[in-house]
Amino acid sequence: MKHLFAFFIFSLFLFGCSVPSTPKNTQDLLKNYTGTFAGLLPCADCSGLDSELHLNSDYTFKLTETYLEKGGPFITTGVWSPIKDFKAVKLVSDETPPATSFYGFINKDTILWLDSNAEVIESNFNYKLNRI
Repeated sequence: MKHLFAFFIFSLFLFGCSVPSTPKNTQDLLKNYTGTFAGLLPCADCSGLDSELHLNSDYTFKLTETYLEKGGPFITTGVWSPIKDFKAVKLVSDETPPATSFYGFINKDTILWLDSNAEVIESNFNYKLNRI
């Protein structure tokens, strides 16, 4: 019986640590999932889109994008809100008309750029931004 219990505890530790985590509530979201994320995203007509996203705890954001070989930086500001039971965020720019984009949480250190319907983009390209 001791061995079965030890195996159970070990299994919880082993598999529990590898499960992606998303925010549980507003307090968890603001405390652990806001911050700055950066990475190189795919670009249709250039070699990459160098992106840096600041998700601020006051529900504002700043997105800085530089198109490699084309120029920039281009800065977008606006507000964000949690969607999909805190599994993603919706960004709405201050522009007129406002532009909307979506990012999903993989864990507190990695977010994923989503399509215009807030769904995962099916592709072999990297759509992840990592906490810096």
